[in-house]
Amino acid sequence: MNINELKLLQNLDYEIKNLKTDLRVEEWVKYWGSNNVAVSLSGGLDSCVLLHKVRNLYPRTKAVSIKAIECKENQKIVENIENVVYLTSKYNQVQILKKFGFPICSKKTAKSIRRLQNPTARNLKSRNLALTGITSDGRPSPRFKLPKKWLKLIDSPYKVSEQCCYYMKEKPLLDYAKDNDIHYFIGTKAEDSETRQSSYLGTGCNSFSENGNSNPLGFWTHQDVLRYIVENNLPVSKIYGDIVEVGTKRIATKLKVRLLAKYDRPIKLITTKASRSGCFICGFGVHLEKQPNRFQRMEIDDPKLWDFAINKLGYGKVLDFINVPYMSNIDIKKDMNGEYYQQFKII
Repeated sequence: MNINELKLLQNLDYEIKNLKTDLRVEEWVKYWGSNNVAVSLSGGLDSCVLLHKVRNLYPRTKAVSIKAIECKENQKIVENIENVVYLTSKYNQVQILKKFGFPICSKKTAKSIRRLQNPTARNLKSRNLALTGITSDGRPSPRFKLPKKWLKLIDSPYKVSEQCCYYMKEKPLLDYAKDNDIHYFIGTKAEDSETRQSSYLGTGCNSFSENGNSNPLGFWTHQDVLRYIVENNLPVSKIYGDIVEVGTKRIATKLKVRLLAKYDRPIKLITTKASRSGCFICGFGVHLEKQPNRFQRMEIDDPKLWDFAINKLGYGKVLDFINVPYMSNIDIKKDMNGEYYQQFKII
């Protein structure tokens, strides 16, 4: 599909989106068989919504999780879910950083920097494209040109790479799928990133080529996910904080969300802490986050992990190099220690 068709899907009524997603789930299960599908589960918002929707239709569907790479708050969510298969990665977080490099900027940018830091004859064209924004046949392609602000990373003392996701998550999932004839439901959304949008435009919700890939929430928005969680009273990882109504700063409840969305006015929801979660060493997009960013929250929520990431793993020097703060100031600590959350009341 094209971008305009995607926008039409994203703007569909919430109820219609739910029905459409159910159809895509049923289509996937009927094609592969109920014993040969599984939900990739991280404990985050999107994967928990997807698991809930799939199991509403097929209760015995298994989930597959690589728990060790998720933050401890997400791990606690996964531990309370039945019928989960746990996988392990070949490398742990420490080995990943030493062997491949730091995951910072974005996946696309990190991939370009990795190639530029490790020039070979095979990646010559991609390196030239990243530096000039011009393809090997002379066509302008500015979206692949490395932004000027990241050029300094090329000759920096810090290795940069996007490969952590592949070796820590994608490869274990793929290996398990190959060995057990499993075909995954993946809880990602096109709006999450340019890469995910491009992928969804190419395949839609269900791709049946080779081992296939089902992404039935691909056209959902973050608002749809938050509304579904509230209306279905799903448990939420503590890393996200509370789900609240924007403007009033009141904790959202099931009845209020449904009534406002249907009869009165659209309701906008946000989480009081993180909007995304995942592996604690992931730095993708941290430069875009408002304060407190993920590392500043980590300093308060888990000082030992923060010290390990910033000082032992060396993230502090890398974040200093790209001008991203990672220490909390007095105001942030005051808010994070509870006074901020006392403003919220149940609707």
